[in-house]
Amino acid sequence: MQHNRLGRTGLKVSQLGFPGIALNGQPDDECRSIVQDAVDAGITYFDIAPSYGDAQARMGPAFEQHRSRCVLNCKTTERSAEGARRELEASLEALRTDHFDVYQFHAVTTDDDVDQILAPGGAMETFRDALDRGVIHHIGLSAHNEAAAIRLIETGHIETALFPINFAAWHTGGFGPTLLEACRAHDVGVLAIKAMARRRFAPDETNPNEGRLWYLPEDREEVAHLQLRFTLNTPGVCAAITPGLPELMRLAIRLAADDDSPLNSDEIDRLHTLTADTSEPIFTA
Repeated sequence: MQHNRLGRTGLKVSQLGFPGIALNGQPDDECRSIVQDAVDAGITYFDIAPSYGDAQARMGPAFEQHRSRCVLNCKTTERSAEGARRELEASLEALRTDHFDVYQFHAVTTDDDVDQILAPGGAMETFRDALDRGVIHHIGLSAHNEAAAIRLIETGHIETALFPINFAAWHTGGFGPTLLEACRAHDVGVLAIKAMARRRFAPDETNPNEGRLWYLPEDREEVAHLQLRFTLNTPGVCAAITPGLPELMRLAIRLAADDDSPLNSDEIDRLHTLTADTSEPIFTA
């Protein structure tokens, strides 16, 4: 599997990343199997968060033997220094590690999120202290909103950004290009999510994967493969985190191994046609 430089962190990460949320609610033996399949395929970037159900507790023992060879990213939605400190310490314990290679402000969405993070007594204080102590090695963010993420990136503290890069959201919804350009300008390592997403659930639909996916994944293999290749080959993308279902993680591994080349013009046209039934992209600018 191809490995790429993660922005100015200097870390090398696999082009596919592991979705820790896939372990939520899984039996211990299945967690070990899922993690082992990822490692065997060459995945070295692992993503997790305390908001992913019991995934942290499941991942700790399953991942422990692989920790020294992988890049581990965790996140917090806490915006205060004290809240972030508590959650950081709990995550370190659950994941059986003494540090995170990357620690991210999770789900940065509004100006208020940014204001709280940067205010006196805000979460940035904990991040900077943890960085000084070696408890975290690099600071990042995850975001579903471009403007708020860019504002935080422009502080100069952010080294990685995890956000959606999805074909329909990019071409129809206009989501992604502006944030990606800000990342390039600041040499921020880009971690893509939602590559294989199709659309949001309608209000009257039931989500069979509640707790792991909040959107409808693309179930047409040809479309999923074209989507994945689009994301992996968007200039600046360092890694794409696979969808949060074990079977979709394994599908992404197989598809990328089969062909991870850039889309040609005919394939781009075909993907436009195949995604035309997506009435509204999963994200819009």
